[in-house]
Amino acid sequence: MIIRMLNIKCTKLFFGYLSIRNKTIVRLFSIILIILSPIFYYKTIEGVFVEDIIAMYWYSSSFEIVYFWIFSFFVITFLSYIYFKILHTKMKNNLFRTVFTLLILLFIVKCSKDSDATDENSVIFSSLNENDIVLALEVHNDARAEVGVPSISWSNSLSQDATEWAKKMAEKDEMYHSSNDSRTNQGENLYYSSGSSPNPGDRASTLWYDEISDYTYAEIGSTVNANVMIGHYTQMIWSTTTEVGMGRAVSSSGKEYVVARYSPPGNWIGSFPY
Repeated sequence: MIIRMLNIKCTKLFFGYLSIRNKTIVRLFSIILIILSPIFYYKTIEGVFVEDIIAMYWYSSSFEIVYFWIFSFFVITFLSYIYFKILHTKMKNNLFRTVFTLLILLFIVKCSKDSDATDENSVIFSSLNENDIVLALEVHNDARAEVGVPSISWSNSLSQDATEWAKKMAEKDEMYHSSNDSRTNQGENLYYSSGSSPNPGDRASTLWYDEISDYTYAEIGSTVNANVMIGHYTQMIWSTTTEVGMGRAVSSSGKEYVVARYSPPGNWIGSFPY
């Protein structure tokens, strides 16, 4: 009985003005839109996995989620009020009602295009989740254990720097190394994919490790490894490196960029990795 009374009260409070016969469908549709509003905000597109969408909810702050829900509620409530209250009760002329509705739709489309133009190169999602960090660090330390060098630890500071650079690449939608001057005492590994993955840090680390199949033990710059790509792997196992931090960002086109920063840096010309 109490639940029924609360349901009636809430119904009158939020949807009492709707002048349509089937209010249940409108209520349901509005609630779904409100719940999904953070996804619309992030402009999730093809190439972003379901895990990324879940992570948006899981790792976003409570304030962000509540803000999206409140904002969406007021927008949907306002539009519903205009359409159902004004159009259906005061505008009796069908032609005028149709024209007014079309103008609203055109306005929404115009705003959407302007938003897309503004955010053409924006970053829609960034950072690694905790599980991915554990997996990526495990790949690094397993590779280091194979050659007998000490394990490295995770650095939040390096991760922050890596994430910032990943965002810059995602904004330009292009993979390129940062300048040595901009990352003093830091090494750098980069990874790029045309679509995002559930654990990008782990995937990038694994691909860097796979360069071991092309690597012949020699000093950096040796002609022995002249025609193969082995620099990512040698940085992973560099004996004097003690810390690593990784970051990730997805561009508006759905391309994924992963950056790893190492301290102290490796790959010194003329030196052996270990």
